Amino acid sequence: MRSPSIHACAPALLSVALLGCSEPSEPVIPPFEDPVAVRQADDRIWIRWQNAPAGRVQVFHGEDPDAVERRHPLGALQGGVFTASDLPRDRRTYFELVADSGASVVVAERLLPLEGAHNFRDLGGYPTADGRRVRWGQIYRSDHLGDLTDADLAYLERLGIRTVCDFRGRAERENDPDRLGSSGTPRSVNPAISDERFAVDELQSRILSGDLGDIDFGKLLVEGNRAFARSYTEEYTDYLELFEDDANLPIVFHCTAGKDRAGFAALLILTLLGVPEQTAVHDYLLTQPYTQAHIESTLTMIRFVSLFRTDVERIRPLMGVEEAFIQAGLDATVEDHGSLDAYFENALGFGPERRSALRERLLR
Repeated sequence: MRSPSIHACAPALLSVALLGCSEPSEPVIPPFEDPVAVRQADDRIWIRWQNAPAGRVQVFHGEDPDAVERRHPLGALQGGVFTASDLPRDRRTYFELVADSGASVVVAERLLPLEGAHNFRDLGGYPTADGRRVRWGQIYRSDHLGDLTDADLAYLERLGIRTVCDFRGRAERENDPDRLGSSGTPRSVNPAISDERFAVDELQSRILSGDLGDIDFGKLLVEGNRAFARSYTEEYTDYLELFEDDANLPIVFHCTAGKDRAGFAALLILTLLGVPEQTAVHDYLLTQPYTQAHIESTLTMIRFVSLFRTDVERIRPLMGVEEAFIQAGLDATVEDHGSLDAYFENALGFGPERRSALRERLLR
């Protein structure tokens, strides 16, 4: 028997959040990433490479991360920092940082500036244990895509996304279908991770009435992540197999809030590609700073809609992420299979040969 889909409660809370959401007033700078590119409030892009080689480091830009044109530099790092301005907001820019020594690295903003999705992120650029990096512009994770604007759709069309992997259950998809445009591209696949027996409406009613009883929402998310590892191996296998066909790339995968089902999915593909486990956990935790303003707005609206009967601090864990949540999923793979590698091979069917083929396709 499958465990209840704990994360299925997200649609109910997000329906309240739609009453009013705000964006962060200050850009989030991931503390663990080097190099990093972050969009500022004025749309300039701030670039930092703390561990750059000594000497001059020139900054080039382009729309193809695998072939950035090097004839006309934007400028050079000063003290490891450069700020790029006057770049179009409606299309993706990648930056190649090139040192006089010949060392180079490609960087881009991780959180994409979409109006209708607040947690749409590129998983490119992460370093692997063998010294390569995940290719930019191939793997995206997101919250639901039902509120994309026309401008967002045009932006995503320029990204060339071919596949949308939607982890939501049927009821979630019917209540808030993805907005993908009318051209038939990208195509949508739905390895649903849900349990229709989980009473979403009842939970919403309890939250908005203030009748939370003895529910421990943090514990529910811990149990949910264990369920991802143990009860949804078929769905996550179907998801990982999408990356084995170039015709499916680039791909975006998502759930409702983009943090639980999608968070475990992101950890799987990153670690499968050889990204260190701790780096993959850091990516999971980025949801918290990236969506903090959205979370606070949602909790404020719940206070009002519940007529101040709901103790929102009790439901705060449901809205964000904590390391204990994703660690519970990781621990379950080790407890059941001895190691994460063994989980990939024995539960998901990705042994050394398939993993190697994925790395050749998705790393540079």
